[in-house]
Amino acid sequence: MKKIKIGIIGPGNHFQKKILPALKKIKNVKILYILRKNKNRFLTFDTTNKSKIFFKNKFDFVYISSIPSTHEKYLNLCIKNNFNIICEKPIITNLKKAKFILKKIREKNLFIFETFSYIFNKSFIKLNNLLKGKEIKYIHSSFHFPFLKNNNFRYKSKEGGFFLDSAVYPISLETFLLENQIKNIKNLNTNTKFKKNIPINGTIEYDYLDQKRVFTWGTGLAYKNFLKIKLKDSIIFYKKIYTKTKDERIKILIRKNKKKKEILFKYYDQFELMFGYIFKNYKKYKIKSMFNQQILTNNQFLIKIMKEIKN
Repeated sequence: MKKIKIGIIGPGNHFQKKILPALKKIKNVKILYILRKNKNRFLTFDTTNKSKIFFKNKFDFVYISSIPSTHEKYLNLCIKNNFNIICEKPIITNLKKAKFILKKIREKNLFIFETFSYIFNKSFIKLNNLLKGKEIKYIHSSFHFPFLKNNNFRYKSKEGGFFLDSAVYPISLETFLLENQIKNIKNLNTNTKFKKNIPINGTIEYDYLDQKRVFTWGTGLAYKNFLKIKLKDSIIFYKKIYTKTKDERIKILIRKNKKKKEILFKYYDQFELMFGYIFKNYKKYKIKSMFNQQILTNNQFLIKIMKEIKN
């Protein structure tokens, strides 16, 4: 079986803890080169801190795991060199530039995916099936970090503060779960707390048809990661929807007519599932088109909320 050759850009803690272990589990993958500031790390791989050296390689895929402000530069270099792309979220926060990048991707018949790995979890797929044909009344989802050290990149304004690293998760439900049309959103309201002009945490509320949707995000005293959905006749609670650890039992809790039902799932490495799906399907036109549209829809909604926060 032919090896899929991958280049890595900007491997930080997330890459070391989540991405690298997942890639190691996939037999037909070879990490060919790593581009990072400190070229002395990852000594078991060929590493450089110079873009010219990195982009001389012939990759099947490049995984962009660098900070958000660098994404545009590396996306364009990957497209120029005809490399398929997996990029950390958000891919880009300018709608015009996002459309241009997706246009170039289509013209060159390349593949691009924004790494919302949770959508590959079997529990999330089950949730999608549970909601088919159901009347949703209310949704609340939250993704909060505990307090982080002041030197964390999220405290830098050009990196979008905590908004671009935590709000992106609940916002993405509009694309991957709710299939929303932005034009049907009403009464959008944001309440954001700032620290030295950096968005620290906040709430996003709006109506969609006759539904109320509430997303909370940011950093605070407690780690939060859940989804709560009220249907016409029941309530669904999904704990740890976005990220999970091996020692956690994954479950969806359903309450109906004072009765409680738990649907339990085995732990699956969602990053391994993500890579496995992508490497199997990335040449299929239908899959390429689906992910391109999801990137566009997701970023349209993200940018709309960013404008509301700035106002």
